[in-house]
Order: sequence, then C-alpha cells, then structure tokens
Amino acid sequence: MTMKRTYFPQTRLSKLIARPGAVTRDEALAKARDGIEEMRDESVAEIELAISAIETAVALADARGLAPEIMAAILRQGDRIVTLAGTFGYDMIDAVVRSLCDVTGGLIQAGSRDAAPIAVHARALRLVAPNAKPLADDDATHMLCELARVAEHYQFASFETAAAQLADQPAAAGAG
Repeated sequence: MTMKRTYFPQTRLSKLIARPGAVTRDEALAKARDGIEEMRDESVAEIELAISAIETAVALADARGLAPEIMAAILRQGDRIVTLAGTFGYDMIDAVVRSLCDVTGGLIQAGSRDAAPIAVHARALRLVAPNAKPLADDDATHMLCELARVAEHYQFASFETAAAQLADQPAAAGAG
C-alpha cells in the first residue's frame, strides 16, 4: 500500500499572514473604509458628470424623440451612477437611477423613442444629486412613487423582475 502526501507550498501571502505584528481584520477593514472615503469627493464629481451627460443626452431629443444610440449612452451613464451610488451609500440616487435604467431599457426593447420619461428621471436625478439640497422624507417618497407610476404607465417591470420571470418561463414550459 502506497501513501500519498499532499504538499501545500508556502506562499508569500501565507508567510506574511503568519508573521507576528500582522494587521488584524478590523484594522484592515478600517483602512479599506478610509481608502474608499478618500475617494468620495472624486466619485461625487463623477456622479455629477454622469448626471450632466444624461441631461445633455435628453436635450438631444428631436421631434421623433431620442435615438436608440443616445438611449444606450444614457444606460451607460446610469450604470456608472449605480456603481458609485452603491459604493458610497447614496440610496436615493441609486433608486432613481435604477428606475431610469429600467425605463430606458424598456423603451429600447419596445422600440420607442419617447424622451419624456427619461427627461423626468433626469430631473429627479438632479434633485437627489450628492450636492443637492436634501429632500424631505415625504417629498423623496412621493417622488419615488411618481417615478414608479411612470414605469407602470409604460408597463415596464424592473429588469430584475423581468429576468426572474424569464428564468421561470423555460421551467414552466418544460413542465407541461
């Protein structure tokens, strides 16, 4: 009978971790939080630029509405905002821009060039921008409800909801 041995090579990382005086988990997390916090001003500026780019794109609407390429550019800017808003805890911006992306994506899928719902969302983004005067809780809630009504009017579910429904369809079709 032969015995097999498993050899675990010692890596540079394992040597560093094993050394006395290493940074504790809590210290590492605190340094990471501080590092992220140092980027807040730069990220706020990026969010402002993305909101301005969305406003500029909306201003390009003509009598036919917005071209699909412009709507795609709006989605790209929205994605930038979602990432930064989530990282820095801007929940209102995150909610508004996710609604904007849902509506814009729905318009693209439907082949609609309607600029009005995108313009409404762009104005809402400006109201909740990081440097804007904070909205009262009631006003913020009312605004989010109205944005939800816009999506409801166009019969757009969020992409997360639509993805869940699509994921259920093949299973339901295969079951019958």
